[in-house]
Amino acid sequence: MPLQIINSLDLLIAQTCNLACVYCFCHEGDYQNSGNMTNETAQKAIDWLVSHSGGVKNLYINFFGGEPLVNFSVLKKTVLYARERETLWKKQFHFRIITNGVSLTEEVEVFLDEQGILIGASIDGPAEIQNRQRPHRGGKASYDRVMANFSRVLNRKPSMIPVSQSVYLSPNEYTPLQIKHYLESIGFPYSSVQIASNTLEERKIGKTENDRSLLFPMLDAEANDICATIAKQDTTALAKYKPSLIYKELLRQIQGKTLMKGCAAGRSYFAVDIQGDIYLCHSLVGFEKYKVGSIKEKRLSNNPIFAFGGYPKECTDCRANMLCAGGCYFENVLGNKDLFKPQQHICDYMKYIVDLSHGLYDNLKQEDINFLKTLA
Repeated sequence: MPLQIINSLDLLIAQTCNLACVYCFCHEGDYQNSGNMTNETAQKAIDWLVSHSGGVKNLYINFFGGEPLVNFSVLKKTVLYARERETLWKKQFHFRIITNGVSLTEEVEVFLDEQGILIGASIDGPAEIQNRQRPHRGGKASYDRVMANFSRVLNRKPSMIPVSQSVYLSPNEYTPLQIKHYLESIGFPYSSVQIASNTLEERKIGKTENDRSLLFPMLDAEANDICATIAKQDTTALAKYKPSLIYKELLRQIQGKTLMKGCAAGRSYFAVDIQGDIYLCHSLVGFEKYKVGSIKEKRLSNNPIFAFGGYPKECTDCRANMLCAGGCYFENVLGNKDLFKPQQHICDYMKYIVDLSHGLYDNLKQEDINFLKTLA
């Protein structure tokens, strides 16, 4: 078996968390194995990635948890370890962190900014929703502290937090569109709202419709906003939509790309837990079935995705296959107990996005297409 070329890792540097989110997919942040990653393990993970990256120059590290800032000292040393060796290795590292904002102090902010580390902000909306869905352990409200930290960063340099990520539980006094508008109105450049899922432990998270059609009105509004922004040919304003799947699919059409490109998990991306074990992705950490190796080993083993080699048969003729190509493996296992069998409601969601994007493309003027070609 040839050596896989890998360019991206999620480092779970902290399998512990200072919040107690009611829908947490990873057993309240610890993946049933609480602890923090050591400096030695984190640095060996960097070495392992470099040794498996072949001639690829750009490497991507996402600090994940739990809450990664619980282990900020290791995060800091890991970044500096990689930076100091970029010239020697002829690599360029791109770092990102997903954080709940509780420990986003000014010291942390300065370091992240100095190192060009982008922040993915986990926040669920207005105070009443955030405090209900993402309380501190013990039940104390989290909104005020979290927003104070995120607002400080946004006021100084909004580009550090290109996207906020929210989980939607239904029933809810707000719609997904209202939550998106709220978060963007208080300074987040782009807000992504997703429906909550249950966990692989089959631990129920309470009443949730798990129905992505609840997101359709929000997607409609986003498509209209993108269309209006394109008409203005406002490059700066359009940049906020880089995380948008609608916009990504639109640019794919502009570029004329026809290659199926699904999730990179198990191909060019993996997740490393606090012990140095390697899993297909962060959502599957802790499940022995989806462990494919260790940073102590040169080669991966038992990688079902690499062995499978392609995409599900039902995706071959699907109009969303260029964007989705089989969907999320975690969601596939969750709904159908099969990595390669997508859930129908997620297929419908992806098709809806593609249809919106194709509708946008069909209504573009030639001058708009020419403008987008300069960005694609």
